[in-house]
Amino acid sequence: MKTKKRLMNAFPKVLRQDVKVVIDQMDIKWFQNELSNMSFSALLENGEVLTIPERIYFNEVSEETYRQFAPLQQSILCCIYSRHHDGFVREKYIMKLDNLLQVEDWMIPYLIKFLGEGVIELLYSVNQVFEKIDKNKLNAFTSQNEAFVQKVESQMISYWNEYYREEFPSLWGDEYIGFRIFKMYL
Repeated sequence: MKTKKRLMNAFPKVLRQDVKVVIDQMDIKWFQNELSNMSFSALLENGEVLTIPERIYFNEVSEETYRQFAPLQQSILCCIYSRHHDGFVREKYIMKLDNLLQVEDWMIPYLIKFLGEGVIELLYSVNQVFEKIDKNKLNAFTSQNEAFVQKVESQMISYWNEYYREEFPSLWGDEYIGFRIFKMYL
């Protein structure tokens, strides 16, 4: 499947026009890496399924291009880059999402997926965004996507066990930010 079509499928159909505006400004090439063929699915409250690429491997747009997008289009771009192969790029765009007034329900799978990534600094960044999510939207999403949330939780525990267990020895203790986010929001 072509990259642009894959990106279109990562967002609700009602946003197609805005997604097209965004991806038309991006330097998109065919996915090169084997991992990029992997994706995850999320079910929205309206029954629509999003299929989101695990990783993307293309360059960022310029800051000038980013600023020219409407706020909704900026949100779309931030979600796309939250799947970037470079952790610094992922963090940059999660922080840009934090500047939004509200988090829409279609952004939730992008944010939850972030919890399964092993970089603790990214977890602190995404925690700020979780504070803005309407709890009813979050509860609706998690109840419809239990397997997805459970998989992300398993990934988070795996990273904790490998890299942070010595520093934060208590499983589900409040010291480790990933556990704290799960307990507070999921």
